[in-house]
Parts: sequence; structure tokens; C-alpha cells
Amino acid sequence: MSWRKLLETLHKQFEAQAERSDGLHHLFVEVADDERDRMKGPEWFVQESHVASTDAATLLRGGRWQVVEFSGLPGIHPRFRELKPGETTEGIQGDRIIRDRSGLARAVFEPQRLRESYLCGDQKRLGNFKALAEASSRVLSGVKDLTKHEFANDLADLFREPRGGIRYVFGDVPNPPSQFIARGWQAGTLVYDHGVLVDVPISEDAPTVGHWLLLLHRLSWRHIAGSPLRGDRLAWRANTTVPLDWIVKEKYDAGFPNQWRRQFSQISTTSYYSLLGERDRPLDVSLASAFAIEMLLRGQSKNSPATEGAQDNVDYSKEGWRGRTIPPMTERTIEQCRSICEPHIVLLTATPVERDTVLKNMEPPPGCGELFKVFHDNNTFFVGTFGAFLVVLCMCEMGSSGRDSAQIVANEALQTWKPKAIIQLGIAFGRDRMGQKIGDVLVADRVISYEPCRIGPAQTTTRGHHYSVTPMLLNRFRNAIGWSFLDPLGSPCGMHFGPVLSGEKLVDNSDFKAELFAEYPNALGGEMEGVGLAAAAERSNCEWILVKGICDWADGKKDKRHQEFAAASAVSLVRHVLMQSTAIVK
Repeated sequence: MSWRKLLETLHKQFEAQAERSDGLHHLFVEVADDERDRMKGPEWFVQESHVASTDAATLLRGGRWQVVEFSGLPGIHPRFRELKPGETTEGIQGDRIIRDRSGLARAVFEPQRLRESYLCGDQKRLGNFKALAEASSRVLSGVKDLTKHEFANDLADLFREPRGGIRYVFGDVPNPPSQFIARGWQAGTLVYDHGVLVDVPISEDAPTVGHWLLLLHRLSWRHIAGSPLRGDRLAWRANTTVPLDWIVKEKYDAGFPNQWRRQFSQISTTSYYSLLGERDRPLDVSLASAFAIEMLLRGQSKNSPATEGAQDNVDYSKEGWRGRTIPPMTERTIEQCRSICEPHIVLLTATPVERDTVLKNMEPPPGCGELFKVFHDNNTFFVGTFGAFLVVLCMCEMGSSGRDSAQIVANEALQTWKPKAIIQLGIAFGRDRMGQKIGDVLVADRVISYEPCRIGPAQTTTRGHHYSVTPMLLNRFRNAIGWSFLDPLGSPCGMHFGPVLSGEKLVDNSDFKAELFAEYPNALGGEMEGVGLAAAAERSNCEWILVKGICDWADGKKDKRHQEFAAASAVSLVRHVLMQSTAIVK
């Protein structure tokens, strides 16, 4: 029987269990290795979970948060990581750094993280729930066709085969040993001239009840539209509880009083708790399981394997956008250009494919027969009409930092042309194949810089800024009614609004991608130039937005076959918005 049929059967059993339950609720706590004293959870939970009672019925059914079973959950194993670009070893304990023979720091040790699980409330339903949860874990364990599921990263992490160890390779490691070199529970290390190899023994159990409970929480953090399965990671100190993101990313409301901000700054960023539902309105775990199964069944990729293969192998050669040519152009000085026209919008691209796709959709300035090509200082600008607006197009290098990066080129373009708005358009990687497909367009409502972090003795904490897109441009794209762009199979490309990740890495690794979306579960996808665009635009007080088409999934299978199509889709949407002459005040 297929996993889908088995889950459908379990769904009915979970629903029946929920109808009979007086409320069996779940909370778990995750802490750093040196914070074990916090594993009992927040103060309110400590008080409510150990309510003394002599009433037999109360003891059997339990209060809302009275613990009926507690146990460990699968934690996060000790691990090693590569130093990030620009990161120094200052502040990192010496015994946590592994260097190669040349003395170069190659790896940093990160201690384990621990989790404690608390099931609370209706003790009578505990046994039945655990049996169903264990059965659900067995159904999902090792299912191969879930690799293309919307929640593939979570499912692969929680329901894979147990491992006895992990091998890390950093730098150049010629002829690595075929045998695992760890001894007992001690990591084994081999140091090379320009690299290191580390084998770390770990102990994992086959997926069981704890893995299912973790899946419920991970799905609840996603806040999927239409699903009642909701939850959050919450940080605490004394009687103060706030979303973990507030503390880790210092996302405080500017209107908060200073004493609140000081109090928030004292809350630990390395521990949190999570509950299903809310403290005053917790969600029964059987009902949460039914909701989760609905998400899993509905979340199976709309692109079935056959459809995905069809999209992966489409022929773009006969598409109308492919047949466009770049209009003729003539060289002009910037003074000559300004005497003829005044561009109102800067369009920024990062690759020749992106640049050429925009050029193919540009027309000469009014009254002119050719586009203008303007050489000015270190940049080349292309001036023409795009939609109803005069625009100037320029190209930066990939990434937000460096001599010719998005931030440098965007800033120079803004200073040179003084536009009303700047738009970064082009290509990006998508989050997953469910709900998204190649050619869909990501419209950022904010750009998240995932690179900056604080490297502490025992913990690495993200500190990247969240840049909010300016409201006028975001409003124009949200109201882009009537836009249509079809793929070769006749399927319309979609628009997705939300956070977009931005960093210096050209991501093509499923494990790294999974880590990114575990840290930023609401992000739509990622790219490399948005942070530079946002920083330059905000410094110049200029309207800005990022609009990019999905060309791949950053899953280790990156290639260029969909790049032109994805760029054309994004360019089509931007042009559609800019066809309305009053969209931006000139």
C-alpha cells in the first residue's frame, strides 16, 4: 500500500482520537549544551505543569499543561562547520578550531543542542496517540518519492535511516580513507597540508514518536495559509516571552520603550520553546496530526514526476520571447543623453542573460531610432523606453560585495541618474517544487541578509538585516492584475510575495539550502544581489524592489537551461507593471 493510502487511514484514526480527547497538548524545549538548567521550560510552564492535586479525575485527565509524560527528543548532534567568508577565529575557543598543517583554520566545532518533550493534559489518550504517531513515522521512513515534496527537507531530515557517524571534509583532502576513523565516541581527525578530515560518531534511533512530534512543530512554524496548524519558536526570560526571531535578529518595534528593549536584550538567543497552538488555546496533538497529514497529502508536488520531467525538458526554441532581438543602439555621452531624455527608473541586472532579456524588451527613447549606450566612469548604461517609462539599464557582478557588486553599481547608478525608483530583476532559486515551479516570479516584500552572524564561544547567531521593500512599488506589484506569462506547456507562471534570502553564496547544495530554510522558514527563495540593492537604495532614499524568476532549486542539480525563460518571466511582469504610466510619479 502506498504511503498516501496509509496516511489517509491514519488521518481518520487521528480525527477519531481527537474527537474523544479532552486535550492532549505538546511543548518542547531546545537549549544549548551549556543551558541544561533551562530544559524545564519557561516559568509559567514550570508552575502549570506540576499542579498538585489529590482529585483522581484531575490526575487522570490532567490540567491543560499538567505533564503526563516527558522524554528527550532527537537533538542536534555536535558538528563541525567551515569558517564563513570574512569570519575570524577571534572569540572562538582554541580547542574548537581545527587547522591544517599550514596553520590555516579549516573547521569550527559546534556543541550539541538538547531537546526535552512534554506531553500534557488528557492521560487517557496518551497511549493511542503514541501508537498512531509511531505508525505515522514508520510510514514516512525512507519513502523515496518524497524528495520532490513541498516539505522534502523536513521529511528527509526526520525520517531518514539512522546514521552511525558523519564525515566532514574541509579543504583539499587527497585519498581520504575508506574506513571510518573515529574511535569509540571520540571524533577522529586527519590533518593534511591544505585540509582536514573529521569523522564524528553519532547515535541515532529509527524514527518514532519524537520524530513525528518534531514534524508537527516544524510544519506549525511555517504558518501555511489555510491550515490551522500554527506554532512559533518562543524565547523567554523570567515572565517575559517573545518570538525567537525578535531576539536573534533584534527585530524590535521602533516604538518599544527603551526599558523593554533592554529587557529583550537580556533574553537568551540560544534556547527556545515551542508549543502547538497558543498557551491559552493549545492544539490537541491528535488534531494537529490530522492537520499535518492534510498538509502532507495536499503538499505532494503538483508537478508529478512526469510533469516535472516534462517541464525540465521543455523546448524553448519556438517561444515568442526567445525570438526577440536586441534593438540597435548608438553611443551617446551622458550629457547628450540628458539633453534628449531623463530616465525615471534604473533597472539593475547581474548576468548577461538578465541584461540581454531586458534589452530585448526595451524600445528607443521617444523620437529616436535607437537605444542609447552610455559609457560613464566604470559603468555602461543602456537608455530607452520600457513599458511607459524611460529607464536606464546597467549590469553589476553577481553578489552584493566587491568592486563591481550590486551595492557599488546600484549606488553609482543612483548618484548618476537620480531616478525615482530602482528595480533589481532577473533570476533566483526557488524554495521547493510544491506551490512553485520554474518560471514563477518571486516578488520580495523584504530581503533577508543571511550571511552576517555572531560567532560566540558556544553558539553561532545570525545577525543579518531585514530590508523592507518600499511600499509604493510593492503595492504596484501586488495589484498587477491581468499579467500572464505561459511556459511552453501552456501553464501560466505565478507570482509569489514574501521574504527573499540574499547572500554571497551561489547555492547549489541541498543540505545548505535546508539549513537556510530551517533558519528562515517563511522565505520564498534566494539570490545574491538583493542586499546590495537594498543598502544602496535606502542610503539614497529611493524606491526599490526585487523581482526575480525561479530558474532552479539550488539542490545540487543547477544548470542554465531555464535561466533565459525565468528572466523573461520576471521581465514580463516588471514591464506589465510599468506599462501603467501613472504607476510611478515621474
